[in-house]
Amino acid sequence: MIADSTSQLADPAPDHPMEVSPEPPPQINSPRSKRWIAYGFISFLGVVIVGFLLVAIGRIYLTQPLDRWSLRIAEILRLPAFKINGTSVRYRDYAKDLLAIRRLRQFEQGNNSGPRAELSDERLSDLVLLSLANNVLVAEAADQFKIKVEPADREAIINRLISTYGSRETAAAELEKRYGWTLPEWEERVMPYLILQQKLDERLASDPAPREALRARAAAVLKQIQAGKDFAELAREFGEDGTAAAGGDLGWFSRGEMVPQFEAAAFALKKGEVTAAPVESPFGYHLIKLEDRETKRGRSADGKPTTTERISARHILFRFASLDRYLDQALKAARLQFYLRLHNPFPG
Repeated sequence: MIADSTSQLADPAPDHPMEVSPEPPPQINSPRSKRWIAYGFISFLGVVIVGFLLVAIGRIYLTQPLDRWSLRIAEILRLPAFKINGTSVRYRDYAKDLLAIRRLRQFEQGNNSGPRAELSDERLSDLVLLSLANNVLVAEAADQFKIKVEPADREAIINRLISTYGSRETAAAELEKRYGWTLPEWEERVMPYLILQQKLDERLASDPAPREALRARAAAVLKQIQAGKDFAELAREFGEDGTAAAGGDLGWFSRGEMVPQFEAAAFALKKGEVTAAPVESPFGYHLIKLEDRETKRGRSADGKPTTTERISARHILFRFASLDRYLDQALKAARLQFYLRLHNPFPG
């Protein structure tokens, strides 16, 4: 019995059925540990990337940088500069066009000529934003009128460009010098909109329905004048040129200073008389009132006596439809969302 007892004491005590043996600590080189380390690194890297992108996006919208890396980020993320009628205009396109027009300004300053030579950075930015918005509106109008860019249209533009500069190589060099663009870049970014604008302008000018509606509008205003309403007040209300604010006042002018159709109708009037019907000119339909008439006497360069007939008149212009007018009205009616922290040139 003593031996048995000794044997029992020497043997280890049996495990309690409820006891759990402790697991050994995880090994750093174990597959499980490696996975956790990888997950942690990926998470950390993701946080760093997200933070970097947020800082970059904030910088783009707050300061409008034009460096290569910012433009690359804006391109990858497809960041919008603004939206018009639900269409996004990307920041990258704004920045590239702004760099191009700044280069053109520098070129014109170096050659002491050109309308952009003295423009400020803000004005150049305004021009780029308005141009990009017009591109969207032109594309919408082209879709509405079922107008497309055909291969023959592209060929005609390229031939015109080559004719202007003498050769394809010279044309490409001029584009690079003026805008910093290659010829393929110009063909992609500029050419389609030039073609669509030309076709739209032709379509608007040749459509008879708007012309007839415009003539009817002019005739309705003429009836108000014939009923006794003040010509100058109606000119302020309905005139569609720069004289409207002055009641249609054209001041004094002689023969040869106005387009022939307008001149013939105006000089045929008596003082105080208004044209009996709207007068058509290349600009639109005019209602004309003769304010006064005079004959000025003088001498020619060789000393011979001369007489010059002059008249003072007012008019109300109902302007024909044109692409500029169409786009101006479309821009005023457009839905716009502007994201950049700089001068907003859009109406409203």
